[in-house]
Amino acid sequence: MIAKSLFNDWPRRVNREQLVTALDWTIEYGIYLLVLMQFQSKGEAFRSIGMYAPLVAWLIKLCLVRDSGHRVSLGEIVFLVFTGSLLISALLSIDHLAALRGFRKTVLKAAILFFLISQNFTTWEKLKRLGWLLACSGCIAVVAGFLNYFSGYTIGGGMAAFSTHRNGFASILGYLIPFIIACAVTSRARIERLFFAGFFLLSLAAMLLTVSRGGWISLSTSLGIWGIFLLRSRARLVLQGAAAMGAVMLMTLLAFPDAIIIRASSFHHDAYTVTERVSERWIPALEAVKDRPLFGWGPSEVVAAKVYPMYYKKALARDPEGPYIGMHNFYLTILFYGGFVALTIYLVFVSIFLIGLFRNLIRTVVWSERSVMIAVLSSFVAVYLVHGIVEGLLWWTPLGVILGFGEACSNTRSDRDYKPKVV
Repeated sequence: MIAKSLFNDWPRRVNREQLVTALDWTIEYGIYLLVLMQFQSKGEAFRSIGMYAPLVAWLIKLCLVRDSGHRVSLGEIVFLVFTGSLLISALLSIDHLAALRGFRKTVLKAAILFFLISQNFTTWEKLKRLGWLLACSGCIAVVAGFLNYFSGYTIGGGMAAFSTHRNGFASILGYLIPFIIACAVTSRARIERLFFAGFFLLSLAAMLLTVSRGGWISLSTSLGIWGIFLLRSRARLVLQGAAAMGAVMLMTLLAFPDAIIIRASSFHHDAYTVTERVSERWIPALEAVKDRPLFGWGPSEVVAAKVYPMYYKKALARDPEGPYIGMHNFYLTILFYGGFVALTIYLVFVSIFLIGLFRNLIRTVVWSERSVMIAVLSSFVAVYLVHGIVEGLLWWTPLGVILGFGEACSNTRSDRDYKPKVV
């Protein structure tokens, strides 16, 4: 009430509508800055500006605008409850200070971005621009990956960039490639369409050169989702794309045969790796969850590193051979962080999120808007639902971006969105 009274007494020379417009601009372009910088190894100052400047602008806008016309959705309520459950887990942790720091760096940032995007990106023009920026970010990632690869910088024989492991770089590519595809199939300008189509083929080669099995599976999932939605209305485009992808894969195999062929042929070692991951990562984590099943140990890798050796020895009757390097499962990570309460709420949210996004997708007739939703759907499913089975340390900041993006798509309408009912 005090804040509202202060803004009601704002000097008359200041036009309130102009101020709201400036705040909207700050929110929108701050998010764009964050999206471009979110995977860079440097530029933390720009990421902070891209997150907290929009947050402050949004809070001021809430004080100025009494009724924006945008209502809180069921998905937003459930995500808020999910965030609250992890906050409770942090407060109940054995090291609540470390858990609260972990909560601030991971879950809280994801929640801020989720609500900033879902509440403020309420027009298709903004959503399309956001998708275009993510596609540009994907092009930057591809260029960085090839520059590192040809300069001799690899990790485990695979392409890597942005100071990440090759598996982490594969997650970045899997996250961004769907938006490159969206721009390639919807751009009106021929030069722009060819630009993104070329980068899509380069990103396919880059994903192969990461030699990440999880990355290959996530890309296959993403391409499968795109194929399902494109096959009916754009079958010729699918066939042309499949031929081009086949040619790129063949040329990549011919140009860089050693790393890919050796990696693809090591199925016996892959089976051992999966077995080792279950016994040495997942079983100790499940043993730890048994002692704190409801709210877990708190969202902190510091706490996990303290707890892990004890339960490793309890489960396997021997000390771990090396330091804690993660659970390699996103669902198990949430279960460890917040117990069955957080995991259940998260799965409920994901169900609501996917249903809402898919429902709006099948009703929308404007192809440029459909492509944005397909990109969001394929990115989330490929990276967080599929690749998340074998990777646990996927970034929380991009999770907040993609979930907020999808929630905004689910709730955004236009005059041409829906097919007319046949009477």
